[in-house]
Amino acid sequence: MKLARWAFLLLVPVAPLAQRQIDARLGPYRAQEEALYLTGKQLRRLAPGLEDLLADLYWLRTVQYYGGQRIWGGGHYELLAPLIDVVTDLDRRLEIA
Repeated sequence: MKLARWAFLLLVPVAPLAQRQIDARLGPYRAQEEALYLTGKQLRRLAPGLEDLLADLYWLRTVQYYGGQRIWGGGHYELLAPLIDVVTDLDRRLEIA
């Protein structure tokens, strides 16, 4: 047990240094591949009765995607329409979408 404690105490200060090294190699703006794996109809079949909750969660994800693309993504909104389609497929009464 003492060896594990000492190893932990020795490795904790090294972790930020290693992370800085990794970030320096990859650069500050790493590309992220955005993908939409499920459609609204598939989600409706996977979680019957939870459509409204899933619509709210996907709406929050849509807002996050839009904000992220507006600030850091250079204005590329390829997934915006599919995300809104998922939201409206799950809850047709969600007027804001």
